[in-house]
Parts: sequence; C-alpha cells; structure tokens
Amino acid sequence: MLVFVDYDFNGLEEFLRIKEVFDFAQLFIPENYDELFKKYSQSLKGNKAEMTNRIKQSSDVNVIKIRECN
Repeated sequence: MLVFVDYDFNGLEEFLRIKEVFDFAQLFIPENYDELFKKYSQSLKGNKAEMTNRIKQSSDVNVIKIRECN
C-alpha cells in the first residue's frame, strides 16, 4: 500500500497510524524529493502541529529523512 500524505508532522503522523494497521504500507517519496524540497519547502517552526513521540521514535527511513529536514 502506497500512502500519499503531506510531508509535514500531520502527514507523517497520519502515515504512521496507517502503518500501525497495515505494516506493509509505504510512504510515497518522489524520485526528485530533494530537489523539490529545496525549491518548495517551508519551515515548520512556529507551526501549530508538533512532532509527536510516534514521529520522533519512528525507524521508518522516509519518516526519518523528512523528520531530520524539518
């Protein structure tokens, strides 16, 4: 199952909740993610959404990649 969510804390939380039920779920990351991130990303600092413990403790490589960029 390929999951398409926003690449923010709310989207990561949603993905991880899905993954709890469907262990085989994968977060969709486009091939040019790094390029798109550089061009379109905005800081999440000051955003009402916060990084949850589920996101902080996730070992999913794509969650880690996004988490570390923010």
